[in-house]
Amino acid sequence: MNPWPVFVGMALVTYLTRFAMMPFLSRELPGPLLRWLQLVPVAILTALIAPAVLVAGQRLVVGPRLPAAVVGAIVAWRTRSVLLTIIAGMLCYWAMVLLL
Repeated sequence: MNPWPVFVGMALVTYLTRFAMMPFLSRELPGPLLRWLQLVPVAILTALIAPAVLVAGQRLVVGPRLPAAVVGAIVAWRTRSVLLTIIAGMLCYWAMVLLL
């Protein structure tokens, strides 16, 4: 199967959806819409991280990933440092693996 038609189709859809929104975004957006848009990255990040932390196979599992994620979230919130967040999360994960 030739993947180029899929690539071109995806590029066209991406371009057209962005081009269609340009007239709406060139003016001031309403306050509720701005507040809603500020929550979208948090929702997307949570949707990406939660399954990786809580699901193993087809089951819901509370294992060493959950405390590591909590520690990483706290460190990220307090320090806003990506490197410290990764280090703290990995240290917590390894400590939990050794303890469990």
